[in-house]
Amino acid sequence: MEIAKALELLKEYLGELEHLRTLHHGNDEQWRWKNKVNVVIEAAFGKKSDEYRHLNPSIWSIPMYPTEEERQKRYLRDLDEYKLRIQKILDKYAILGIKEKPPEAPKTNEKPPLGYKTPTKE
Repeated sequence: MEIAKALELLKEYLGELEHLRTLHHGNDEQWRWKNKVNVVIEAAFGKKSDEYRHLNPSIWSIPMYPTEEERQKRYLRDLDEYKLRIQKILDKYAILGIKEKPPEAPKTNEKPPLGYKTPTKE
């Protein structure tokens, strides 16, 4: 997926957050929304990218017996964190002015990708 298309979709998905914030914490829409976001991030940047890692931190802390109110607060906080992570990705590419992922450096014994320029020391 092209970076420009991914960024466009992420902006669109951010617009859907206000609706998700009105829903009960146990809804299915949040999971479908998160899946859409993850699919776009993975397709555009790859699972090993900083973008993917920052969107999906591996740290989870769930209280043993949260109350209904605590679950709803955690749900809203989770949506806010996703919003912040997506916004950071959008900001990064806006600041850098990058619409396409730059070609990666070649691995040993591989031909460089089309468009790759060997860095030179000045």
